[in-house]
Parts: sequence; structure tokens; C-alpha cells
Amino acid sequence: MAQSTARLWHERDFLLLWSGQTISQLGSQVTTWALPLTAVLVLHASPMQTGLLTAASIAPYIVAGLLAGAWVDRVRRRPLMIAADVGRALLLLSLPLAAGFGKLTLLQLYGVAVLMGLCTIVFDVAYGAFLPSVVARQHLLDVNGKLEASSAAARIAGPGLAGILVQLFSGPTALLADAVSFVASFGSLLLIRFRETRGPVVRDEQPSWLHEVGQGVRLVAAHALLRPLAVSAALFGLFDTMLVAIYVPYLVRELHIPAALLGGIFAVAGCGGLLGASLAAPLAHRAGIGRAMVGGMLLAAVAEMIIAVAQGPVLLAVALVTLGEAGVQGGDVVASIANSSARQMIVEDAAQGRVTATMRVFSAGLAALGAILGGWCADHLGLRPTVVIAGVGTIVAGVSLWLSPVRKQRELVPPTLHEKVASQEAL
Repeated sequence: MAQSTARLWHERDFLLLWSGQTISQLGSQVTTWALPLTAVLVLHASPMQTGLLTAASIAPYIVAGLLAGAWVDRVRRRPLMIAADVGRALLLLSLPLAAGFGKLTLLQLYGVAVLMGLCTIVFDVAYGAFLPSVVARQHLLDVNGKLEASSAAARIAGPGLAGILVQLFSGPTALLADAVSFVASFGSLLLIRFRETRGPVVRDEQPSWLHEVGQGVRLVAAHALLRPLAVSAALFGLFDTMLVAIYVPYLVRELHIPAALLGGIFAVAGCGGLLGASLAAPLAHRAGIGRAMVGGMLLAAVAEMIIAVAQGPVLLAVALVTLGEAGVQGGDVVASIANSSARQMIVEDAAQGRVTATMRVFSAGLAALGAILGGWCADHLGLRPTVVIAGVGTIVAGVSLWLSPVRKQRELVPPTLHEKVASQEAL
């Protein structure tokens, strides 16, 4: 494994891809915080209006995700990624320009959020399909671990950077940092030497988009490993989002943690995600990718129960929540890296986009349901009972994965060409 990791540092295309995404992830964390701050501080948006802004950024995943998967499998992936980066940079640049002329409105923020979401789903699906082409599949665990480590580091540094930029300049101006990060991302993509063929699959008669979307859904539903991967991840997301939807009110009103300490809790807990990203590949190599995935999900689920039962004096509550949040982030990162790597290993190149999109859309749909369910349960049952329900639900998701064939998978081997053709014909 050490030799495999060492070789990655000499892979020019991987280094370009990794560096571009590291910068982009940090910029995106700035936008995550600066966009709602712009709505609140500049446009004086109400809580309902900021909630709609969040919904506007999530909606494209549910509405257009499956079509994006079919599109990605029809064409070369790198040009799509470059176009998505350019589009996101231009969209973000429109906000400080409008603010400078005094023309910025909530409607523009909503429009930018929706279009950014569309560009992001295209980029994410294309990126997940492109990565196995650039990197040998036996290196995917190590590569995904490094990429997730960059994401975890961005989640630690991003909120603080966003706050500083908003304080020194303004919300719209702070968004320029993310625009610049997308420029760095598409610049790195332009420098990659790997060249794709015209398309992953050459067909005499191109089937309809809806037919190809259906193929991706059926492949996930019928596959002995992809199906439990998709179901467990989506179930975990459903219940985890129940907690996320009421997390701040729970911490402030139920545990009486001062708002000033919340940033510190998430910054310290973010180190759990960074640690999980560093350990994911070694754990998967040693214990097997299936056990690493199951273990990571169960760790995150148990950690959510620590958050659910936290109580006592403020300092004790802060310590328990920090410990629980670190466990959630660390376990979730391990499970996510193993899940992504497994999908990329066992799915043929021609179906990578559709399978990725199917699993993302399924997870996004249940996550949206979880947010609504969390709010409803908090109103009718109370904050702590809702958090307990969320914690129990994540344990159920982890146990479902434990009971599936995934747990027994030590290594995953790509299908042979004959098996690829046979599986497609079966669909």
C-alpha cells in the first residue's frame, strides 16, 4: 500500500486533479456560508427566505440528477467538468457585480443557487465517472481518501475564512474567493494530459435518454452490491438530515450551549473527518473494503447516539457533542470513501455516470424528506426525542449494511468485458 501511495505523488494528472479540487472545495465552503450571510446581512432575508435559498441549491440534484447521469455517459467527461467550473465562476461573479451597482436581489440569489446546483450536479457526476479513467482502479481507495481529506480540511478552514472575508469586505465580495477557486479548478483540468475517446460507448443506434436513465436505475436496483450500498447510504442520509435540520436549536435550546461555542465545536470535531479520511484506505486494505464501510457507518451511528443523550452542565454537554460530532464525521468519511471507491471499482466505465447519479438522487431525495421529517417531529415530539429517533435510524442503516453481502467483500474486482456486455443486455 505504501508503494501504491508513493506512486500517486508522481502521477501528474492525479496531482493536477487533486490540487484543483482542494482549492475548489475550500472556495465552495466559503460560498456555503457567504451566500446565506449575503441574504441576511445585505438583503435582510427572513428565516423562511434563507430556507428557500438552501432548498434552491438542493432541488437540482433531485430534479436533474438522473438526466445528468445519462448525459455524462454519452459524452467526454472532462469538457463537461470544465464547462461546469466556468459556469459556476461566472454565476458567482454576477453577485458582487450586481451588488456594486445596487441591483442585487433575492430573486438573483435564488437563480444563482439553482444554476449553481445544476452545474454542481453535472460536475460531481462527471467527476465520479472521470476519476477511474485517470487513476488505476487499484489506487481508488487511496485517491478518494486524499480527496476526502482535502474536503475535511476545507470544512474546518472554510467557515472561518468565510467569516473573515465577510467581515473585512462583504458577503457578495467574499464570493469572489469561490469564483477564483473554480478558475483554479478548470485550469488544472485543462492541464491534464489524459485524453478521453469521443464517448465511453459507441452505439449504432443511440437509445433515448429516458431509456438510459432507466438502465442506470435498474442496474443499481438489481446489483447484489450496489443495491445495499445505495439503500444504506440513503437511509443514513435520511436520519442524519433529521438531526441536521434541528441541530442548532437542539444545541442552543435543549443543551443550552452558547452560540459563541458552536463554531469551536464544529472546528474541533472536523478533525475527526480529517482523521477518518487519512485512515480510510489503510483500514480498507487491512480489514477489507466491506468491513471498513460497515464499521465507518456504525461508528457514525453510535456517535449520533452520543449527541442524542448529551446533557448535564454546559462544559460536559460541549465535550459530549464535540466527541459525538467528531465520531460522526470520522465514521461517515470512512464509509463514504469506501462506498465511492466500491462503486467506481465494480461499475463499468460506460455506466459510471448513470450509477453515480442514481445513487446521488436517491440519497438527495431521502435527505430532503429527512429535513422535513426532522422539523415535523421536533414540533410534535420535541427536540431530544427527534434526535434520539435520528440516532436509532442511523443505527438501523448501519445494521442493514452489516446484514448485506457488502460486509464480506474484501476486494472488489472490475467486471470482465463479457460480464459488462451481459449485464447491459440483461437490462
